[in-house]
Amino acid sequence: VTGVQTCALPIYTKEFIQFLYIAIGSLAELETFIEISKNLGYIKNTESSKYIDVEMGNIRKMIYAMIKSLSSRL
Repeated sequence: VTGVQTCALPIYTKEFIQFLYIAIGSLAELETFIEISKNLGYIKNTESSKYIDVEMGNIRKMIYAMIKSLSSRL
């Protein structure tokens, strides 16, 4: 049973890495919508919107770090 789990790990890891790249794309889409909302005046450039920008950057870094870590195991 352990051998089967070990053999299957790279397959699931590759799929998960693909999912993480999709998540990065979704994050970029969210950033675009936030920028459009700011330009249209729906969101004001306040400390809270700057906080959102910083947090999205942090999330992007975490996703890329996870991709790097998982890729090194393949």
